Amino acid sequence: MGAALASIFRILASLLAGYAIGDLVDHFIPEKGQPPPDIKQYNFMD
Repeated sequence: MGAALASIFRILASLLAGYAIGDLVDHFIPEKGQPPPDIKQYNFMD
């Protein structure tokens, strides 16, 4: 019984983490059709 509950909680936690990561990805990477963000403020390629 305890192992089943632990696995359910683990699945819920991973789902919540996946949603949070998806929100972050959506925030930083615009969807197709939107203008890309100004990359010059990020010094990735100098």
